[in-house]
This record gives sequence, structure tokens and C-alpha cells, in this order.
Amino acid sequence: MHTKSFTAVLMNKNEVCVVDITAPIEKICAKAYIQSHFPEACVIALIPGQHAEHAYVYGHAAIKTGNKHVDPFDITHIIE
Repeated sequence: MHTKSFTAVLMNKNEVCVVDITAPIEKICAKAYIQSHFPEACVIALIPGQHAEHAYVYGHAAIKTGNKHVDPFDITHIIE
């Protein structure tokens, strides 16, 4: 089984957490692997690489906005 590093965004009830984890390369297998290690949590996103140390987590309200698209180049929060 080939693996790679991911940053997983997980949600458990009203808590959102970001963890670095090594999981299978295939996205379905990676999600299943992470869910087996965090059975109480829902996998929200998998991001290739290890970014948890530098991540900001804003909680449940931040992901209930209904936005389906995240612009990784949006820097309006920095300019304000």
C-alpha cells in the first residue's frame, strides 16, 4: 500500500480540528483509513501535505456558510 502525507480537516459535532496524518494515496481509501482512526469525526477535507501546524480553525460556524468553493488565492482577509 502506497501512502502520502495529508492534512485532514475533521468535524465532530461542533468541533473542527485539523490533523496531519499519513494515509493511502487513493482518496476513497484515505478517507476510510482516517475515519477508522477518528470514528467519531466526519472527514471534511483532505489536503496533500502537512499543514496542520500552520492552520487556523474557526469552528462550526465557519463551515456552515454554504460556500462550495474555497479560493486558495483569496487574500482579502489579509488586506482588510
